[in-house]
Amino acid sequence: MKLVFHSAIFEIAVSGDVDGDGTVTVMDATLVQKYIVNAAALTADQIVLADINGDGTVTVLDATCIQKLAIGA
Repeated sequence: MKLVFHSAIFEIAVSGDVDGDGTVTVMDATLVQKYIVNAAALTADQIVLADINGDGTVTVLDATCIQKLAIGA
């Protein structure tokens, strides 16, 4: 999501939206799972968005939380 305010553009990041498409989906959880097994790389910003529980590490617990967010649980 982008907001324009007095000619400035601000990006709003949604916790769990790792792929940056504006919505938390199962694809975000899949990307995190791939990162955990070294099958995908994440940027520093994506790691912050993926660390749902805020413990400083991206783990399967974060992927599970993202899955729950994706289905509204």
